[in-house]
Amino acid sequence: MEIKFDPFNDRLARDIRNALSTALMASLATQTKVKEVSNAFLNDQRLLPHHQAYIHERLRRYKAVQETVRKYQASDIVCPALAMWDEKLFFEVHECLEGEWYPAPAGDRKKALQALICAAGSFVHLEQGNMKGMAKMAARAQIGLKTFGHALPELGDALPAIITSLNQPANAPRIFDKSLCCPTT
Repeated sequence: MEIKFDPFNDRLARDIRNALSTALMASLATQTKVKEVSNAFLNDQRLLPHHQAYIHERLRRYKAVQETVRKYQASDIVCPALAMWDEKLFFEVHECLEGEWYPAPAGDRKKALQALICAAGSFVHLEQGNMKGMAKMAARAQIGLKTFGHALPELGDALPAIITSLNQPANAPRIFDKSLCCPTT
């Protein structure tokens, strides 16, 4: 029987997920912190094959995000989060946007960020097979995105696709749009 990477019930898996996510936020421009953290875990004798597979898969996806951020100079924090979304790094999207949401002043943008965080969270639940948690988060996200999504112009034409995907979660849509996220040259 294959063991699943489960950060909800495996403390080491949770530590790996959280540390890698934090390292990604700290190293959007370079891979230094991510390499440092992943190497520390990969040298841990307690690591099982599913932990190793998770780390290697995350490293592949992180590299894609970092390349997108560098290529398009997407410095606004929402745009790297959208690149993370496209790589199906939903926990990392949640972590990234939470750092923008928490200090944001009250208003439509804060509520839209919270809804997008809930949307990402619904996919985290889906990845773990928690359909009840997914449905609850998706419902909150849909209401928030329908009501306040206009306050996130970075989403552009992807907003309706995100809302639809919360009803039909088989595939999260790609949402990074370089024309909305990148400085003009």
